[in-house]
This record gives sequence, structure tokens and C-alpha cells, in this order.
Amino acid sequence: MSNLSTVIQFARLVGKYPQQIYPMLENGSFPKEYVSHVMKANGSGLQPMIDTEPALSWFKAKEELRINKAAAGLIYTADALIRDLEAGDKMHKGLATQIKNFITKKNTSK
Repeated sequence: MSNLSTVIQFARLVGKYPQQIYPMLENGSFPKEYVSHVMKANGSGLQPMIDTEPALSWFKAKEELRINKAAAGLIYTADALIRDLEAGDKMHKGLATQIKNFITKKNTSK
């Protein structure tokens, strides 16, 4: 049997707060095959326990994918902006020229 950890322990391992993990368990976004419900030490009911190794691998892959998606969506450079403006009408081309002049001025004043 793999090493089980409490939600609090697992949250510490992945650098999250337990309040971020509990909703994942409740709404089904955390794989059920990595969660067991065992009796609490005081016998007052069941508590979720996480199969640490596979859950950790799953969580790291999920976070990496999330970060890559976020980073990919943020890449729009000044060069791309200028190209798009230059492809537009006369007003946009003038704005592109103003931006290029501004960048040149800022770069030469350093």
C-alpha cells in the first residue's frame, strides 16, 4: 500500500493551502482513485486520505500544464503590436510610427 497523507500534509507538499485542495476533492476534479476515506483517529467519522506518490505526480503534471497555458496566452510582443498596426489603415500606421519613435527615443536616452 502506498503512503497516505492527509489533505493538510498533501497541501504542504504541493505548496497550496488545504482550502484549495478540499474543493477539488468535493467537486470531483481530484482523481478519486488517489483518495481513500479512513476513520479519523478519534473515531468521529471518515476523513479523506491521499495516496501521496501518484497524486503528487498527477498534481505536478496538472500545474505544469496550467502554467504553460497561462504563459502561452501572455505572449504578445511590441514587435507584434507594431506589425499589426502597420497592417491597418492610415491612422494605425501613424500610431505604429509614433510607437517606434517612442521606443527609439527611450533606448537612446539610457
